[in-house]
Amino acid sequence: MVSFNATVLCDDDDACHHGRFRVVFVGICNDDMSFYVYSSATGAWGEPTIAQHPRDIVDMVPPAVLGNAAYFVSRLSTRMVKYDLGTRHVSLIDLPPTSYGRIMLMTTDRGRLGFARTEDFRLYLWSMEVDPQDGVVVWTQDRVIQLRNLLTAGDALLSSPGIAGCVNGLGVVFVGTEDGYFTIDTVSGQARKVGEGVVCRKEDDVDYGYGHDYYTVVPYTSFYFPAMRAAFTGSAQVGRSVATGTKSQSNFTIHMKLEDMCCRGVAVEIGNL
Repeated sequence: MVSFNATVLCDDDDACHHGRFRVVFVGICNDDMSFYVYSSATGAWGEPTIAQHPRDIVDMVPPAVLGNAAYFVSRLSTRMVKYDLGTRHVSLIDLPPTSYGRIMLMTTDRGRLGFARTEDFRLYLWSMEVDPQDGVVVWTQDRVIQLRNLLTAGDALLSSPGIAGCVNGLGVVFVGTEDGYFTIDTVSGQARKVGEGVVCRKEDDVDYGYGHDYYTVVPYTSFYFPAMRAAFTGSAQVGRSVATGTKSQSNFTIHMKLEDMCCRGVAVEIGNL
């Protein structure tokens, strides 16, 4: 297996914290791209969907889920791979040339798919529209946010912040710097330091304007487990109030997980955004 990635989809949007779910796994080996879907309803993996791929690998950044489809980004950030769970159809979507470099897929508050990237101390936000008539994909650059004046240590930073993650549907983006990790609220334009940063230097240790690679941030909400309530009454109640919050609420507790292929993940609680 040359490269792989996976994501989780809830089968019931209204009860995602205790309902059925599916896992979509994609792996690339030789000239084949294979998709496998696990269903918690059956407790088994389905038959694979196999398609040829154009000599690329899947990047280990969090995939995006929109509707009944999962989206994965290529390592070179030149295209996305879309897998439709209903039709089991695999399609390639070209990204705009300015996406080259590390990007993070994200869903917007308008229900669109987009991505975020950083370059030269700027945060670029893009969104995608698909023409319902001919299926043509149109990419639009929605916003550019200046980061040097926004971050508390902006003047002291030697290299451009690197994109590290996002919170889907809330317009919150994570960037990594030598001074630590920051959340950028793309709606209010506010920045907040949420953790100490650990830079993953490139092999040649040269900054090409995209910023160094940082450990990926994977935000997730707390979960409520009924069986633990008797032993942890206080924390279980907190977990319940968090887990039952609606998607439109932005004051739920966020956690951060730092992932990298070469080390174990570290969970860090961020708090209310």
